[in-house]
Amino acid sequence: MRHTEDSMGRERQHSKAHPGVSIQSRPNGTHRIRWREKQSDGSRRDCGWVVEGTAAEAEAWALKVFGELRTEGTVDTSKWDGTKPIPTAPDVADLRDVIVEWVAWRIENEGDKPGTVAIRNVHLRRLETHLRAVCRLDDDSPIPVTLLTEDTVGKLRASMAAGIAQVPTAERHDRNRDPASQATIRRVLSDLYGLWTWAAGDRNGRWGSLPQPPQTRRRIVPKQRTKGRPLRAPTWSEVRTIIGATTDPVVRDVFTIAACTGLRRSQVERLQVGDVDLERMRLEVRPELGKSSAESEGRTVPLADALRPMLARLVAGRADDRRLIGDRVPHGRQYKAAMLDAEEAGLPAEVWRADRRGNARISHWARAGFQAVMREAGVPENVTDALVGHAPSTVRDRHYVPPGMREMRDAVAHVPSVDVDPTPDNVIPLHHAG
Repeated sequence: MRHTEDSMGRERQHSKAHPGVSIQSRPNGTHRIRWREKQSDGSRRDCGWVVEGTAAEAEAWALKVFGELRTEGTVDTSKWDGTKPIPTAPDVADLRDVIVEWVAWRIENEGDKPGTVAIRNVHLRRLETHLRAVCRLDDDSPIPVTLLTEDTVGKLRASMAAGIAQVPTAERHDRNRDPASQATIRRVLSDLYGLWTWAAGDRNGRWGSLPQPPQTRRRIVPKQRTKGRPLRAPTWSEVRTIIGATTDPVVRDVFTIAACTGLRRSQVERLQVGDVDLERMRLEVRPELGKSSAESEGRTVPLADALRPMLARLVAGRADDRRLIGDRVPHGRQYKAAMLDAEEAGLPAEVWRADRRGNARISHWARAGFQAVMREAGVPENVTDALVGHAPSTVRDRHYVPPGMREMRDAVAHVPSVDVDPTPDNVIPLHHAG
């Protein structure tokens, strides 16, 4: 292997796992790794390094170069002279390494969007937190892949359902330690099974001592238990009951925006002040807020006049890059508490939970309520899809005649007006538009 300084090649392998470092395969079984180093005068120097071995080994060396650039700012490959093209795989691989490479692989090969990646990272952090708890591992210590067994998965499922009770409340800064819903447990274990089968299929055997995953996915991922009919969408009167019973001001703002726009709770929580255009009453849904393919490039939607007073209050005198709802993001248990308060105020439980249903809809009812208003008003389904970010259902809607701003603005005009400013006794009076 040798270190060279030359111009960047044309045919290179780009990877989001090591941005700024590229790999060029050569016909003689070698690979040229290229990168740029910043000099003291501000210029950048093109650098290259030729290694022997497989593409997987070259990828591993590229990751080491990337790590050196991040920590040292420069790469001295001479210290690796005489070593093997890739360090020998450990007898027992670290599950954290598997997770990092699996996420990078999905971005590169499956096209995972930023919103999907952010949600998956939350699930993987929960996985690591509870795996350390059930296996009694110290923080930041390696997680041996040999722990991946059906018995461990069973303990992991029980830990997520119950929460990590042995941690004092004052020290429970990690939300992933809290009890998880059935739906969350299913998503976490689905990601676990995905990365497990991906690592087991690695032809280069990089993950030492990795047990083989069960051939049946159901042995790891529990079946979704949603007996009975799906939860119905709330009427607007029930929407008013929920918001009126909510005493947490931030939760109230999130509920109101979601009910009047059809956005998901996670999207409302990440909106910024600069996304709101009060003059034209428009909202910019940035690509990173998207969850579906229809939202991957971002979109602009009109805002209902019902939101004007509250949005004026939220954006007044604040910088464009600040979070719209404020610096505090409510926890799931605060949303759940609001729904329980709404039940006490007369909300039927079937709107957000059911006795025979394993998961609850602590915020998605608002999105459902918005779509119910659209349907009752006779708004075409393709217009409703465009407003809430659903993928178009027909080729015509996708490519030829997607809904325009006028159609969407006419649709949101049907959203009933709502007084979103709380009265002194923390009650929000709501009323339909006359």
